[in-house]
Amino acid sequence: MSESRRFLFKLLSLLLQYPDTGLKSAFSDLEELSSKLSERSAELICRRFLPYLQTTPLLRAQEYYTQTFDLSPESCLYLTWHRWGEGEERGRDLARLLRIYRQAGYECVSKDLPDYLPLVLEFASVCPGDSGFGLLSKFSPEIEKLRVRLQESGSPYAGLLALLAEAVTEPQQEDRRRDDELG
Repeated sequence: MSESRRFLFKLLSLLLQYPDTGLKSAFSDLEELSSKLSERSAELICRRFLPYLQTTPLLRAQEYYTQTFDLSPESCLYLTWHRWGEGEERGRDLARLLRIYRQAGYECVSKDLPDYLPLVLEFASVCPGDSGFGLLSKFSPEIEKLRVRLQESGSPYAGLLALLAEAVTEPQQEDRRRDDELG
């Protein structure tokens, strides 16, 4: 996986976390980081989100985040929920994610479940090789569902999910085109 993609996943991980005083106070750092993204579209989308983060009062941003991601299961940031709901299969996937993290030497210090999108993005940004990207690409249908829901609701987070969906599916589409050409 390219370093620019790792960088993008790290930045998205930060921007998709619960907005707190630390995130608000790091605004200039986030703005600087977004300006270093290699793809112009990524920079533009992050720059569209950052003004929301900067101009929305913290309490309002927290209320919106909670209402969008915590109180609405259809737009939660727990990827296995979008695949399995509360079924048994979800528990198996969560256990599998923990094994993947441990095997890669990644220590989960978060209290969140291992399928929490910002955590998965953080893992993908630091995981050696392509296994972090592979993990994200396996969740591309769930990321796409979340993107559609956020876009339909007019969420300021929709652009971030659109960028992630594109970053996760773009290499797959390139592989399919190459396969078609070889034919």
